[in-house]
Amino acid sequence: MFRMYHCAEYNLNNWNGVGSWINDNTGGAHALIQDRNYNTLVDTDPTNNWYNGSYNFAPAWHVKAC
Repeated sequence: MFRMYHCAEYNLNNWNGVGSWINDNTGGAHALIQDRNYNTLVDTDPTNNWYNGSYNFAPAWHVKAC
């Protein structure tokens, strides 16, 4: 589990495989999962804040926490 508390961009080193996420941001801030070219793969907001399935993180290279 990785906790990304701060409003920042995080590089995902060696993330591969499946997992899930929770966007628990306040104030309606979106979280983005992006590919190596910073194209958005997932845009999630706190009102639709989680994916508890088998998301394939292999193409994900970056997370913008807000």
